[in-house]
Amino acid sequence: MIYQLVYVSEYTGDSPESDLHDILAASRRFNPQHGITGLLLFVGGSFIQVLEGDDEAKVRALYERIALDPRHARLDVLLDYTLPKRLFPDWSMAWMPISETEFCALAHIQRCDFATLSQLDNNIVSNILLNFAEAKLDG
Repeated sequence: MIYQLVYVSEYTGDSPESDLHDILAASRRFNPQHGITGLLLFVGGSFIQVLEGDDEAKVRALYERIALDPRHARLDVLLDYTLPKRLFPDWSMAWMPISETEFCALAHIQRCDFATLSQLDNNIVSNILLNFAEAKLDG
């Protein structure tokens, strides 16, 4: 079984493009060594990140480490459960460039601010992730 944790956080940095590059580079170095895969989105000034691995303790430890990163504030867990297999098995940390308009349409919401994203229904989040898992991503 694979443990998956999906969270949303409010971005608090000053340079989103630079910070995204740094986060992806660090993830792609760290995650393979710890058996973690996932997906990172940046939507409406918020991160949505999927962390998955066969060791729940390692995934939770990474989430706790992320929670201490000053670029993240107000973290809310959207999904926290086990799956029969990884959704993103080939990506140490996939990046899905998606506009706020596109994400809002996928999620069937009017706004993509942190408050709205943190209240997304589990089924909506799961369906969005399945769509992304089937897409060709920059891993």
